[in-house]
Amino acid sequence: MEDFDTSGFRLLEFRNTGQSEGELKKKIQRLFDEAKNKWLGVFPDESRIDLSPSHLSVCISSLQNIKLFNSNLQIIDEAFEYLVSKSAKGEKGQYFTPRYVIDMCVKMLNPQPGEYPKLRDDPGASFHLYNPLGLGPGEPEVWFAEGEFDTLCLVEAGLPALGIHGIQNIPDNDDDSDDEAPADSSRASRLNPNWRYLFTGSRVVVMLDNEEKSWAAGRKLANLLEGEVFDRWDDAYGDINEWWIGNRVGMLKTLTRYRYMT
Repeated sequence: MEDFDTSGFRLLEFRNTGQSEGELKKKIQRLFDEAKNKWLGVFPDESRIDLSPSHLSVCISSLQNIKLFNSNLQIIDEAFEYLVSKSAKGEKGQYFTPRYVIDMCVKMLNPQPGEYPKLRDDPGASFHLYNPLGLGPGEPEVWFAEGEFDTLCLVEAGLPALGIHGIQNIPDNDDDSDDEAPADSSRASRLNPNWRYLFTGSRVVVMLDNEEKSWAAGRKLANLLEGEVFDRWDDAYGDINEWWIGNRVGMLKTLTRYRYMT
């Protein structure tokens, strides 16, 4: 061991090494801040660890001997899904994307070093459409989905699809046109009502997540773009990528019947 080169090693910091609970929390907060700076867009810049020093100390002591480095990503996914409460995801209409869906989408996107294909959904952020270059001129129909993964699943199903990066910036139907100056910074971030003219002559179908908040947002978006809301969901599934993975054949049949029989 004396001849073993340890110059490239660093001390393991995610560990309670006997310091006070207050000092431990400062250390973990610093690690969290460094992680936010390294992996931009995962957490809001202002986010902090809200656990009390005593509760954080218990959590660190329970987790510090568990090694996740080099683990199968699906194991990490399942651990995260187990630890996150239902109130934080599923009961709010948000669903965990299976690892094989993520792998498929990464292959389709083929991201290169320095690229950042994930659209952020921050309040007041600029409104983006995902996959606009995937549509040709004068498309006879355009489908709208919520998020990149759902959009890519519709593309895989053979549909000309666009994705919105969240439902919070869809304006109400009685909002003023952008011809007037926005009353506040959040108004400037919303979908421009004048975008409806980009889809003149196209059949617009809105297919957001299968839950009440997204249904309401879908109706607003459909009214704004003079389109329609897809209403033939299989209620066993909460979002598009879940349905696509769980029953691809059934989803394709449902989409085909909807397109050509409504």
